[in-house]
Amino acid sequence: MPQLRVSAGSSLSSLSVLAPNYDETGALDVSSDLFEGKIAVRIRDFAGEVGGGKERKTTTESDYFDVHTGLTWSMAIQGRFKKEVNADDVLYGNVFEKPIRDHLPYGTAAALKFVNFVDPSLEQDIYADKPWALSPLVATMNYLNASKEGAKSDKPAWNSKQPSEDVLALFESPSSAVEALKDNANARRSYFANKAHRQEVTLKPDSWLDMDFCNGYLDFNTFSLKLPGGLHFSLLKYWDGQPVTFVCRNRNGTQAYFYIVFEILDEALKAKVTKGTAGDDSKTKGQEEEPASTSEQAEDDLGVD
Repeated sequence: MPQLRVSAGSSLSSLSVLAPNYDETGALDVSSDLFEGKIAVRIRDFAGEVGGGKERKTTTESDYFDVHTGLTWSMAIQGRFKKEVNADDVLYGNVFEKPIRDHLPYGTAAALKFVNFVDPSLEQDIYADKPWALSPLVATMNYLNASKEGAKSDKPAWNSKQPSEDVLALFESPSSAVEALKDNANARRSYFANKAHRQEVTLKPDSWLDMDFCNGYLDFNTFSLKLPGGLHFSLLKYWDGQPVTFVCRNRNGTQAYFYIVFEILDEALKAKVTKGTAGDDSKTKGQEEEPASTSEQAEDDLGVD
């Protein structure tokens, strides 16, 4: 089975390999003119490459998955935006440098419907020449805690636990509707799915965010996606050789705050995939098949338990 490498940084040219599951000491410092903070990744039973001069650490040495038994991975981010930015303009999600439309399973339609159910604020164009799927940061994070810390020297200590849900500090005068969001991540995500509500919030340099983006749908041991209802499929079957890149950026894509990148380490498999892709690209434009629309895609490539 191919191994996984996870890297992070303030830009794609400054990535450092992370040490997953080092809750206390594995957080990577990221800093630029736009954002500063720490990033850590947790992966259940991780068996990939480890950076920072550390040894591989499985979840038996971390209590995160002991506490959160239904989760298989987590991206923990803690930091602040160094320049004021409206919450509606800060997005988080996936971007790709090359098309992926020729590698998508027919079951993509079902997967997208499920993702939109979980995150109604998601916008995407996975059939573009440079595919993307992005959501407003304050709406897509599974858990989010905001605090006012004042000066840079007052930044909070790294929190290795899943943050408590509380965004009241983002509001100058919280309304009763906002106060009702405390300790309720689903309510906060639903509230910020509304563009007008996001526009009420400005992320300022004295606002520190403690975030956890996590779920139990990805299995990094088998490189497969498992959705409720018994739907599952192998990601390797549809892998096109590209890394999976998560980015926090502004809406028009002119500013990036930080990146988290997942790469599969298998040169033989990558060469095979690249060779196959080159063969597909050798078709003339007139010979290329048009990708099926989302509504037309069947679900016959998805496995069912």
